[in-house]
Amino acid sequence: MTIFIRAALTIALALILAPRGNAQEGARRLAGDAVRVTAARDKVHVAIGSDLFETRIEVATADGEIVFESGILSARSFDWEMRNSLGEQVAAGDYVLTITYRTPAGKLMRRAEQVSVQGDGATAQESAAPPPEPSAVGTITGEGTAGKIAKFNGPNSITDSTVLTESAGKIRLVGALEIGATAGSGVSPTIVNPNNIPNFALVRFYPATGANVNTSFTVVPRGTGQPNNRAQFSITNTDAIADPSNVEFAALRARGADFVFGTGKSGTGTIRPLMFSAGYMTDNVTNANQLVLATNGGVGIGTATPDAGIKLEINGNMRITPSGGNGGYMQFGTPNGETGFGWIKPAEGAVVASRADIRFNGGRLMLAVGLTSNVPSNSGIVLDTFGRVGIGTETPTNGKLHADGGIGTAVYGRGDDIGVYGQGPGRGVKGEGDYGVYGDGVTIGVYGKSTGGTGVAGESGSIGAAGIYGGNTAGGLAGFFAGNVDVEGTVTVINGNVCADNIPCASDARLKQNVTNLNYGLNHLMRLRPVSWRWKNEPEGKPQMGLVAQEVERVLPELVMREADAAKPLGLNYMALLPVAVKAIQEQQELIEQLQARVALLERAAKKRPQGRRPRPRR
Repeated sequence: MTIFIRAALTIALALILAPRGNAQEGARRLAGDAVRVTAARDKVHVAIGSDLFETRIEVATADGEIVFESGILSARSFDWEMRNSLGEQVAAGDYVLTITYRTPAGKLMRRAEQVSVQGDGATAQESAAPPPEPSAVGTITGEGTAGKIAKFNGPNSITDSTVLTESAGKIRLVGALEIGATAGSGVSPTIVNPNNIPNFALVRFYPATGANVNTSFTVVPRGTGQPNNRAQFSITNTDAIADPSNVEFAALRARGADFVFGTGKSGTGTIRPLMFSAGYMTDNVTNANQLVLATNGGVGIGTATPDAGIKLEINGNMRITPSGGNGGYMQFGTPNGETGFGWIKPAEGAVVASRADIRFNGGRLMLAVGLTSNVPSNSGIVLDTFGRVGIGTETPTNGKLHADGGIGTAVYGRGDDIGVYGQGPGRGVKGEGDYGVYGDGVTIGVYGKSTGGTGVAGESGSIGAAGIYGGNTAGGLAGFFAGNVDVEGTVTVINGNVCADNIPCASDARLKQNVTNLNYGLNHLMRLRPVSWRWKNEPEGKPQMGLVAQEVERVLPELVMREADAAKPLGLNYMALLPVAVKAIQEQQELIEQLQARVALLERAAKKRPQGRRPRPRR
């Protein structure tokens, strides 16, 4: 690619004027400024004098589009290799290469060279004549003040600017800066900021003077702005200048009734989530997803993807700290809590049987396992508005603690001292179920105390179960009752009298039917074998007396008590022997009376026989 430099033009910008100086004097000094521009086949070489500084090079197309900017150069030479700021080869055509520099006297100068880039591959050629020395174009007259920036006040005259000043390489603006068209609806100005940090452009606002000075950046609407958007400060996620049809942005917007901080899009852009994080900007890692506003309407704390339909998802622990002495709380349902339904539960994917929910429903607090709907579960714990606790029931009614064990144990207590302890003016402990109350304690299994009713009450609805169960594996008492004990349907102890199925107390004829005489008697008793023995598990124990159940079963089978499990030992209803013994005594008494009658008859016959006469022997 061939480069031709067709002309050279240097313009002295009389921006900074020495006292009493003029533009013509400054123009004469340009002849000594050493800036040389030469062309080669594949580049333009710029040699910069050693006494010049703040040198910049800018390349633009013939219609003014800037394709290359160098920034401030620190080297004394520079080669433009026909590439734009992105490193891409420029197209063939005419370009203007502008060199801006400052002289030792502080004057800002600009030199423009017209460069023709051709793609024929010919050898680069320079202009036959050497480039002309810098020269002034026309004569500009006027006087200025050091540190002031000049402005034209006529076709060929200048004076000090009243709004711009320059000092130590800085330009100061006094008043307001308006960027826009002189007519029409205005423009969207673009500020391009070259920076010496690769891939990073930086704009800073810094107070000019002072030790501790506040900086404020304000976006102000004119009047009331536009409906729903009075003022807005935006940052984009896409190159909205290169492709305005694909815009993704975050913005702080004033709407009149409120302020909104969020994200949006236009054209083919995508709505992005918004993340708040303390420290993430340091390394793109610290506290990632600390607080995320997701595009599905959810808020994530510790997660960037809260589930759809979940307004707040927290990945981590949560603590509610009391404030103002009133305690911390979470509210569900309506503000008064009279109606409504709310719950705390694990993720939807959790196995139902292992899920544990805390629910608030109809004025009740419920902790349940395995819930699949809004219906309370009888497997949980319920606290109602009366302060009653229900276990296994959603409507506790029997006391402050109401436990329904279903087909199992309603209350089980285990303690080194007392397993279950209850005290109340009515019933201290009441249980219903296979085992209404089950207590396992070193000292006392179940302890019930009542000041006006029943200490311990137990009811069972299953055959072979127990309303109250007591066991003692240490050889002591299975149960101890200081007072009367009432077991419905099985045992009654009143003032030391025991009544049970094998010890009946009730004998009212009005309770009986099919009454017949007993067929057992003396003959059956005579077939029984009274024995004595010692128990096998107590070989050195006290000798026992009684009967053997298997032997009695052959004579009086009704007296033997047999359980459904044939392996369990047989029992014997000794109390049922009493009617048999009564019948035997009656039969024996009848025999005695018969014998007594015969004896009396013989005695009377003996008295009638003559004295001294021996009876004649029978033949």
